[in-house]
Amino acid sequence: MLTISSVAPAVDESRLWLPLKYQKYYLQLKTEAERAELSDRCVKVIRGELNFSKSTPSNPVFSIICRDQAGKSYNIAGVEPPVPKEVFWEKCKDTFENETRLMRAMHVLTEMPPVAQRLTEDRTLYIVDFNAKDIAGVALKYRAKCIVEKDTIRFFIRARKASD
Repeated sequence: MLTISSVAPAVDESRLWLPLKYQKYYLQLKTEAERAELSDRCVKVIRGELNFSKSTPSNPVFSIICRDQAGKSYNIAGVEPPVPKEVFWEKCKDTFENETRLMRAMHVLTEMPPVAQRLTEDRTLYIVDFNAKDIAGVALKYRAKCIVEKDTIRFFIRARKASD
């Protein structure tokens, strides 16, 4: 049985930093920080930055520093985990379509299916950016996040910031 809840982490963007020539990777850094905060161990992202020793201008590697429940800080290397099977996306796709079915002039910006981000062995995150219009025709920007964990789906839609 699938259940849905609406819990969204809020990464403090003032704790994320990149040098000027790496600014084009800011959204990637933010996504890594959000993914870290969704992990079971991380209570709060303390800092997100470029790992200078492992990065090049065309291939950035990030370091995310988290604090756990015991108040201890630890580092998460910016290595992308393997992508899980597409069957997880199918669970989110049905929810996404149901939650957005009444939105007007909806236009999905993310290439489908979205890239799966593995949070833990049993936990996968999908992010879909899309636009729609309100009843007055005003353009709205949204980001949907879907977390699949075994037989549970946590799905939420939030307004996208101008920087996203």
